[in-house]
Amino acid sequence: SLKDTFIPNLKDLQAFLTNGVSQKFDEKILGRWEFDLNGSFLLMRKAKPNLSPADMRKWKAFLASSYGKASLVATTEGQVYLKNMPSAAGGGAGALQKLEGQWKTEGDNYALTMTADGRTQEMTAHVQGDRLTLSGAGMDLVFDQED
Repeated sequence: SLKDTFIPNLKDLQAFLTNGVSQKFDEKILGRWEFDLNGSFLLMRKAKPNLSPADMRKWKAFLASSYGKASLVATTEGQVYLKNMPSAAGGGAGALQKLEGQWKTEGDNYALTMTADGRTQEMTAHVQGDRLTLSGAGMDLVFDQED
């Protein structure tokens, strides 16, 4: 309930409202993240520098159509949700799925254990400023923190 959430965190909430810093919820991964097409495309180009211009256009179109609506949500309870991801199990072109799992801190990175369609997948997230890079989803994907 709201009461159970706010009462134990009132001092932290007051400190956050005063100085913009939470002592309790200071993990950089927390919040909502939206897929960054240009950032993801740039990482893909660095990984495949010899692509022809025609292949680059195809890759960018693929990223836009497959991941354009993707988002990531990380909660204070260590839960993580990756929404609107292309389905690995098929389901036709444009079939999207939601992956659910947990995150935990590993040094400067975050280890994500995600499950969808009965399969578990390990991923790594790295947060730098307002940008999250997700590795292990078949390719590196970039997400920007939602305002």
